[in-house]
Amino acid sequence: MDTSKENQYREYALNLVQKIKEARYYLNIHKPSLGAYGEFLLIETFLQIIPDNLTASQGFVVDYNVKKWTSHQCDIIIHHKDCGIVQSFGNVKLIDVKSVCAVIEVKCSITEKTFHTTLKAFERLASKGVVNTFIFIYGRLTKRSLSSWLFSYNEISSDTNTMISKTSKFDWPDEKWLPKGIASLHNNNFYSLSHIQTANNDCIGYLSYNIHDNEDKAISSLQEFLNIVSQSISIDWEINTESYSLKNGIPLFQM
Repeated sequence: MDTSKENQYREYALNLVQKIKEARYYLNIHKPSLGAYGEFLLIETFLQIIPDNLTASQGFVVDYNVKKWTSHQCDIIIHHKDCGIVQSFGNVKLIDVKSVCAVIEVKCSITEKTFHTTLKAFERLASKGVVNTFIFIYGRLTKRSLSSWLFSYNEISSDTNTMISKTSKFDWPDEKWLPKGIASLHNNNFYSLSHIQTANNDCIGYLSYNIHDNEDKAISSLQEFLNIVSQSISIDWEINTESYSLKNGIPLFQM
């Protein structure tokens, strides 16, 4: 494992946290929203990390092979630089679905309704093969809320918004569109879609790791978020994920 790369990612995370603190101080005085500036800070960070042949934009994913197919508006789209942008409208870009590597939704805070809206948007992206999706929240997201909202989403019919079952169920097809990672900066949590081994079963679900690097330095949720997104676009960087607690896991379905 490349220790210098670990330290580089830690430095990216620390620099981003410092910029967020500075932004919050300014915003508390002048009262604008962190929203747009928060997205800019994340894009700026990823532009330092991703390879030169990739870039990060805001806008929509489009499929010109299917008439009028357009995604929801995406906060951050990581895509190939030379062939990805189909059209530009100022800072808003239309990105060819074939060039998309990852999509990140950025939230100042999150509610059950906005979480479900995001999951529905990710299902739509997955139907076109965009499966590297992530949620980054500047505010708080507890394990209890995440677990409750995941299962309440699966209890709602996408067509009628009515309850169709008292029991929720996920299965293998859902692994394709579920976000690969969900980060909450406020309470330093990062939930990764992972294998979970319980006392009786092997499951797929969300797990919050207690991660340390090879020098046994703790890895923050923000550093882990940067790493997992980078891994999804084939940037070679490893971490030690051997230590975790099942009390932080949310099993969704058996393997």
